[in-house]
Amino acid sequence: MTEAEWLAGDDPKSMVEFLRPAVSDRKLRLFACGLCRRLKPLVGTSEYARGLEAAEAYAGGAKMKSAMGRHRQALTNRRIALSGPDPSDEYTALFLCTVALSEKDFRAFPTCVADLKDNEHGELLTSVLRSAAPAVRDVFGNPFRPATIDLSWLTSTVVALAKGIYADRAFDRMPILADALQDAGCDNADILAHCRGPDRTSAAAGWSTWCWASRDACCVDHAFRSVWTVWRLTPTRAAIFRRLSPSPFNRFTSTRRAGAGSRPTCRATSGGPGSGTGTTTRTGSY
Repeated sequence: MTEAEWLAGDDPKSMVEFLRPAVSDRKLRLFACGLCRRLKPLVGTSEYARGLEAAEAYAGGAKMKSAMGRHRQALTNRRIALSGPDPSDEYTALFLCTVALSEKDFRAFPTCVADLKDNEHGELLTSVLRSAAPAVRDVFGNPFRPATIDLSWLTSTVVALAKGIYADRAFDRMPILADALQDAGCDNADILAHCRGPDRTSAAAGWSTWCWASRDACCVDHAFRSVWTVWRLTPTRAAIFRRLSPSPFNRFTSTRRAGAGSRPTCRATSGGPGSGTGTTTRTGSY
């Protein structure tokens, strides 16, 4: 896949397959939950929203596996009750939600969407299914132009805004985050355009996913604090941590494998206080 094909693609299955194995389960589940949230008006049970909340919390590391399983079973029972020769839009929405709530089958979510998007559905379901490919670009970013987050941009204002956007699902505030990043010295045109672009209006439709700009701002701040905590430990433990964990002082740059249309990879070189002269090459994930 070339960059032009990535930007113009309308098949979420092939786009996510292109990112594998670097695509993270966390972001893939959040992508699935975000798409399902837009289908909430089609489903007449509060179990649907509670199940998606449990799945999002599980993706974030919370111990919600059993709760997620209970909600999935309840939604499966409702879907079975709606079974018929001509599945309704509610049946399809419930099917997609049970996939998103599955402990392992959620990885097949892009395939399910791709198989359904060309079928005949109601207006809302058709619109949501056809928006899946733009959503993949929104959630995972452009793998051919990976964004580099400069630690100097992560002021207290930027981090607070990013965390608030995620917690409140208030993606209409993304242009404000862009202004704060620019005030902090950010001159990355892709990041600023992403935050200010017209796709920010998708927040009004109920997107729950953390778009890559606000996600990276929060995650890098968390990693920064974690690594400084480790550097206060013994030199031996700090050295082990640096070998096994991503460092906020890493600098990711785009590299290309040999051959046209090959998948970009991320190369990171460790550095920072106490890192010595050693370097570590790591592969980033989307």
